[in-house]
Order: sequence, then structure tokens, then C-alpha cells
Amino acid sequence: MDLFNFNPTISDVKADIYKGVISDVINQVKEAFLDENVDIDVLHQLKKVSASALFLSFYYSLYY
Repeated sequence: MDLFNFNPTISDVKADIYKGVISDVINQVKEAFLDENVDIDVLHQLKKVSASALFLSFYYSLYY
């Protein structure tokens, strides 16, 4: 990638913001999950499902 010609689109920026929000939320609830003895894989699945739902919603709004 040429760093001087990199020009992210608005949708790229929004996608990065969404990824950041999901990661922040997951990191904030991780300790609570561990305190309640919930398997960490549940948290990973929650992150995947949340990201999928959010991105589908976002991209659907772009084209419809």
C-alpha cells in the first residue's frame, strides 16, 4: 500500500469505528464473564455475532 495515496472512504472509517466499539465492549465485559465462570469461547462467539449483525446492518443501509 502506498501511504501517500491512501484515502479511506467514509464507509472504511465507519467500519473501523464499529470494530473499535465492539472490541471495547467485549474488553469491558470480559472480566464479568470470567467472574461468572462463563467459557471465554462464548465471549468470542458473541463478538463474531455482534460484528456480523452490525456490519450487515451497516452495509444494508448503504445500498438500500
